Amino acid sequence: GNISDCFLGAPAWCKSPTQTVNYASCHDNYTLFDNFTVDSLDLNGLALSPENAAKVAEQAARYNNLAAAYYITAQGVPFIHAGEEMLRSKPDAAQENGFNHNSYNAGDEINSFKWGNLANELNANAYNYYKGLIAFRAAHPAMRLTTKADIGAAMTEMETYNNNVVAYINNGAGLEDAIISIFNADSVANTVELPEGKWAVCVNKTTAGTEVLAVVEGTVEVES
Repeated sequence: GNISDCFLGAPAWCKSPTQTVNYASCHDNYTLFDNFTVDSLDLNGLALSPENAAKVAEQAARYNNLAAAYYITAQGVPFIHAGEEMLRSKPDAAQENGFNHNSYNAGDEINSFKWGNLANELNANAYNYYKGLIAFRAAHPAMRLTTKADIGAAMTEMETYNNNVVAYINNGAGLEDAIISIFNADSVANTVELPEGKWAVCVNKTTAGTEVLAVVEGTVEVES
């Protein structure tokens, strides 16, 4: 989903953020985790094998959580494809790259939810990360604005000097204190200058929620 037209002043195809549905995956193609697994294999020049499975899965899970952070904290309506929050996968040895990307005619062996996977640390961490993102969104009314005018007045893009790092400040829209969101898709950590004041960090690379994880001032280093 793309809500940029709703608050950047371009000719709008919608009149309200509640008309936009933001998502990273839906029922078509690979699951999000499988898509990122294939990307990680390609990025590292690896073939799918037990020897490198753990490394690739860890990298794919990081991409998965970053994608979730983008759309769950965006203005508009977040849409979570069932199972995305627990790194749902559709392994299929008969398919190219080892995953089924069009499972409309596949049986339960491919399409069923593998609830037992929540016993795995990687899957459980993703599940808890999604829960934390949802809790953070629910706790902050300024992240759920309902008019184009409110969003236009509240949201300002921040300069990061890096095309792989996106940051914006939400001034709180008169509902609460300001909120800064920074997304670092770069392969290295990046330091971002903050507006004046002390800022409580509630979401980082591994943990999301409403608890304060750190307090920063002046700048913040955002992990890769």
